[in-house]
Amino acid sequence: MANIFHELDDPKPILAEIRRILKNNGYLYLIDWQPIETPVGPPIEHRLPEQTVIETVENAGFTIEQSWKIFPFHYVLSFLNRK
Repeated sequence: MANIFHELDDPKPILAEIRRILKNNGYLYLIDWQPIETPVGPPIEHRLPEQTVIETVENAGFTIEQSWKIFPFHYVLSFLNRK
């Protein structure tokens, strides 16, 4: 899921469907914008802090595995689907 999580009005049903169709022990990788000023990208008020995204996805039943800041404007998160 790349650069769309911040656009979701209600991520709960989408995460539930991803969890349903993803294999047990499958991974969800999520890339989104850091809430910092950048020369490109969505308005800063639309961007979500990494911890907010982690909490939302964990509340949907996933387990955070790793996070990276490998891009200057983005964070990358990997979540494990354990059913």
